[in-house]
Amino acid sequence: MRGYIIAGLLLASISQPGIAQSPQVDSEASSDSEVSPTATRRSIDTPIAELLASDDSREVVNRHFPGVVNFQHRIPNLDTVSLREYSQQPNIRARGVLNEELLATIDADLASLDGVPVAGSGFSIDTPLEVLLASPSGRAVLETYLPSMVAYSPNIPNLDRLTLRAMAENETARSMGGLTPELLSQIDEDLQEL
Repeated sequence: MRGYIIAGLLLASISQPGIAQSPQVDSEASSDSEVSPTATRRSIDTPIAELLASDDSREVVNRHFPGVVNFQHRIPNLDTVSLREYSQQPNIRARGVLNEELLATIDADLASLDGVPVAGSGFSIDTPLEVLLASPSGRAVLETYLPSMVAYSPNIPNLDRLTLRAMAENETARSMGGLTPELLSQIDEDLQEL
């Protein structure tokens, strides 16, 4: 029953204020410059253009923060600004879509591309549901606690931005008692152990 309530809450929470939105950058960026992939370790401090120039690092960025790939033509100074710097822009910071935890996850995934050993998956209740569902281990945790939500997930819009924390912070979700603090804490603990 809890899973059906949560699946319904997902749909209700999509249209509620307070759910993370895709970043919108107002300035136009130049796409004329040629960028070669970096020869050093790629990280969140590498210019975004360099990350997007390589298929493997582009996939990492797209998996965790698709707004950068989708709206790269609107990011000013794409060849010099890093994800860390981009996250500090007022409109991005205000939305909380590129927070420190997500930056750490992206950084760990980029490090693993370059052969740097990384501990853990970096998953938590702040990881977008799309990412959790795409990972066999993340999906297994969600199926354990929220099987109806997982089954209904193909019908849920905005999975690339929606997180369990955002769902739990939604007033409608809280009032219906679907994602209790205890359940959220247990899910977060299990995700962080991956």
